[in-house]
Amino acid sequence: MLPTSNIALAGLKAMTDGRNHTSSFLYNAKLQPTHFDISGDLVNQNYDYYNDGRISFVDNTTDAKFDRAYSYDHMARLTRQRPADRRAVTREIRLITNFPTMTP
Repeated sequence: MLPTSNIALAGLKAMTDGRNHTSSFLYNAKLQPTHFDISGDLVNQNYDYYNDGRISFVDNTTDAKFDRAYSYDHMARLTRQRPADRRAVTREIRLITNFPTMTP
């Protein structure tokens, strides 16, 4: 077993691409991304989570039309992903509940 000092305890913090744009990330105590940014004001968004760790909201501060809110059923399955704009059309995610049985 490796000592804990040799184990990476966080995700990617920053990266620069071939066009010299830097992507940077911030994380919470649970190592979930809380902020994502691409330099030059290309992308800037924040992430919120429910207490159980599921994502609840993505706030895109660069362009609000990319904001998203997420809902789940009692079994933690994603049931709804909708734009944050309440006037926008809600998209339901259909859950597959009946799988065909396979016989050899």
